[in-house]
Amino acid sequence: MSAIEKSKSRDLNRLIYALGIRHVGEHSAWVLANHFGSIGKLSGAGIDELTRIDEIGPVMAESISDFFNNKENLKILKRLSETGIRMSQTGIEVKKGGALEGKTVVITGTLKNYSRAKAEELVRRLGGNPSSSVSKNTYLWWPERIPGPRSTRRRLWASK
Repeated sequence: MSAIEKSKSRDLNRLIYALGIRHVGEHSAWVLANHFGSIGKLSGAGIDELTRIDEIGPVMAESISDFFNNKENLKILKRLSETGIRMSQTGIEVKKGGALEGKTVVITGTLKNYSRAKAEELVRRLGGNPSSSVSKNTYLWWPERIPGPRSTRRRLWASK
């Protein structure tokens, strides 16, 4: 039972992501949760307000608006709220001018001291954008604790 109770107080971004809103991924859910702070405020946002948020474009804004204008979705949210699922959160403080502001940090494999979610949250708090794949935009690669055979290839690719 304690696991069920614990799951009711997960971060708002995880709930937003779990709703399955078209075009809203984990990062976008995090952006929305930190901008609005509650499902109630998010559900009341119009397309214009949504598109003013950095990283939320018109296609995603329309999907969000459509989701919250659907009566069936609102019924589900009401039931979730009635069961005690947390529908709001205090904002996560993101450091402006943080050490990783605007940088992409790739997190791979199994980490020794952090869960992947905690590592991604740390990167976001420092202003960075966590990712799971190396690209030309990668600033920093946080490798797994026990490197696998692909680690060497990633390391070489990231250093180019």
